[in-house]
Amino acid sequence: MADGISDPANYREMLKPFPDIAAAEAAAQAFHNDVRELRKKHKIPDVVFAYEMSAMMVDGKESVFLNSFTCGSQLKEEYLAAFAFGQATSRHSEMVARALERSRKEK
Repeated sequence: MADGISDPANYREMLKPFPDIAAAEAAAQAFHNDVRELRKKHKIPDVVFAYEMSAMMVDGKESVFLNSFTCGSQLKEEYLAAFAFGQATSRHSEMVARALERSRKEK
C-alpha cells in the first residue's frame, strides 16, 4: 500500500472512464442516491465528500470531472470539508515522515 491504495486491481478498474458523460452523470446520481439512503439507514446527519471520475467525450478524448456532495446541514459543509482536509493533510505528512525515516535507515 505504498501508493496509498489498498486494492490496486479494484482501483485500476474504477479508473476506466465511463463511455460518455450521460453514463458518468447517471453513475454519480445513483451514488448520491445510495449515500442518501445509507445516511438515513445509519442515522448520520451530516455528510460531505468530494469525488473524481472520468468519461469519454464525443471527440474521443477522456475528460476528468471533480464534484462534491453534501447531505444534511449546508451550514456544516465548510466545517466538515475543512476537517476532512486537515485529516488528509495530517495523514499525508505522516506518510512523508515515514518515507523519509525509511530512506534515512537505508543509507
